[in-house]
Amino acid sequence: MKEFYPALVMRSLELAAHWHEGQRRKHPFERIPYIAHPAGVGFLLQKAGYDDEVVAAGILHDVLEDCGVSSAELSAATTPRVARLVSEVTEPEIAEWKSKKQGFLLKLASASDEALAIKCADHIHNLNSLLSAAQASAQVWDLFGAKREDKLAYEQGVFDLVASRLKSPLTEAHALALKHVKKL
Repeated sequence: MKEFYPALVMRSLELAAHWHEGQRRKHPFERIPYIAHPAGVGFLLQKAGYDDEVVAAGILHDVLEDCGVSSAELSAATTPRVARLVSEVTEPEIAEWKSKKQGFLLKLASASDEALAIKCADHIHNLNSLLSAAQASAQVWDLFGAKREDKLAYEQGVFDLVASRLKSPLTEAHALALKHVKKL
């Protein structure tokens, strides 16, 4: 029987809330605390049946690139597997948006299936957040450091890579979210 109150998942949520404190989601006018995103990613992974370490890594997926947390610090606070999975889904430190995304797609091509699931859940949540923000403002594309076409091409690239390898209920949700965003 699965643990009803998984300590690692709950601790990861607390760590994410602490490390992302003060950060906000991209939205045209609402001030949404960033923790809504990692919690949403973790929820999607848990709902899809992934184990607690994958769920924890989903919750913590942005801390290496956005919070100044080191992989060693993350490993000590959670588990080595959680830190490895987060490292697999961390984008390279490249300033220019298009180069960063192209470099990340190359990295993602050799990622584990669990890392692909985390990235899939990340994009499902981001795409649905984009849809929600678009209902509030037609200027939603101005929130990103890229043109609409470039952002959609990157999203399609992530989906194609993930869907080619990952057999998970997440891929169907990812396809649906991407389909709706392309209509914006």
